[in-house]
Amino acid sequence: MYQNISIFFFNNRETHVTLLDNYRGYLGNNQFSHDYNWYDPKEFQNDEWWCGGWECSPADCCLDTPFDPIGHGTHTMGTIAGSEGSGIGVAPGVKWIAAKGCRDGSCLNFGLLTSAEWVICPTKLDGTAPDCTQGADIVRYIFEN
Repeated sequence: MYQNISIFFFNNRETHVTLLDNYRGYLGNNQFSHDYNWYDPKEFQNDEWWCGGWECSPADCCLDTPFDPIGHGTHTMGTIAGSEGSGIGVAPGVKWIAAKGCRDGSCLNFGLLTSAEWVICPTKLDGTAPDCTQGADIVRYIFEN
């Protein structure tokens, strides 16, 4: 049985009611460990248009916590791995991890490639100590035109 599912595109909001219990980094009681469970290449961290733009506050660009500026990754992961309690999701018993391969719909090679590498062999938030045993069993990427 597959246990770890990953998605990389816009990311997910791990606190969403349908995703919270199945997020591998959720420790319970509103506590999280994002090491090996979430990745953001932060390719736009110093970009004033993105980090000071219309969808994302500057804090979101600099924090080491998951965020989904448009809701698409959260929706997609909910369809796949929503919790049993919510009655949503085709694989409600799995744990999920995520990488933010895209920011605003214009997915750049750097974010896509580093996210693809990360879901196969995740690291701590600071990029150290890779542990390929914690990689995803199934990877979902959304290709759109």
